[in-house]
Amino acid sequence: MALVSLGAGIAIGVKVKMGHAFASLVHNTPTAVTWLLSSAIADVLITSSLIYNLYRRKTGLPSADDVISRIIRMTLQTGLITSICAILDLVLIATEVHTTMFVTPEADRHW
Repeated sequence: MALVSLGAGIAIGVKVKMGHAFASLVHNTPTAVTWLLSSAIADVLITSSLIYNLYRRKTGLPSADDVISRIIRMTLQTGLITSICAILDLVLIATEVHTTMFVTPEADRHW
């Protein structure tokens, strides 16, 4: 999914570089939807797989399990924010057709 998102993002970048207006280019194009959808799916998959695998690593030792629980909590907090921003990107690109409002959560995810 990350590679699909990368490819679609590069395609959007090339189209913008060729002189098209960014705001009109991105809305309602399969490339933009592919870019944002694959990004959202990748974020959700990464977060859920990390949490699942960390949860399976619990040992039964209280000190080790406390550390793993903290890592799970941090993964959930950061991954959830990233996933929400990715989904918000999709919603904004679909609903705010005449603006570039969808760029705001995208910029927040990469900080």
